[in-house]
Amino acid sequence: ENCDDACGRKKMRCAPSVAPLLNTCPVLRKEFGSALCGQPGALANGCLDSEAWYGHDLPAYSERLKRCITNGKPAEWPLKCHVSEKTNRRLCPCIPTSAAPPSLDDGWLTAKYTREVL
Repeated sequence: ENCDDACGRKKMRCAPSVAPLLNTCPVLRKEFGSALCGQPGALANGCLDSEAWYGHDLPAYSERLKRCITNGKPAEWPLKCHVSEKTNRRLCPCIPTSAAPPSLDDGWLTAKYTREVL
């Protein structure tokens, strides 16, 4: 599921600018639990925090790898709210819709959103 849909179900909106706050193993562990993200320092079934792992759908728990994964290159591969990966359970940066309106810098305004508003 993408973050636009996940946040929308909660009457919230996705805010990529908040994603860096979520992009850590301790936060993933808190959200998904040690059973999925492993104990701190675990080598197996733990949390992957490396530049080797990156993508617009991270941070997330990977069903395929059975591990939590942070985005190792968030500047180059920022979180995209509309992206989904079937094998990942995403940790979405949802904020109240009453918060500051989305901006182009946030990467939130998509062509689809612009067409619907116009």
